[in-house]
Amino acid sequence: PLAITLGLAAFKDDGAVVRYSLPLAAIGAPLALYHYLLQMVPALQNSGLCRVGLPCGERDLDWFGFINIPLLSFIAFALIVVCLWRVHAVRHAR
Repeated sequence: PLAITLGLAAFKDDGAVVRYSLPLAAIGAPLALYHYLLQMVPALQNSGLCRVGLPCGERDLDWFGFINIPLLSFIAFALIVVCLWRVHAVRHAR
């Protein structure tokens, strides 16, 4: 949903996008960080939280031993949060 809402907001120059996109990104970032930790910390892989379906600790992408899809997702969410926070600050400074 973020790609669609942020794309439409950029097209319409809608600053109100912060109200409904910032919470989504703020929720997505900790979830992505948790998934990253599940893949990188062996003690969390054995916690029993991921028993059904695909294992949470399996890495489909592994660059340099630490760059994987959950880390890239966390970085994207964090950048979205920072950018939306900046848009909010600029809009309210006027």
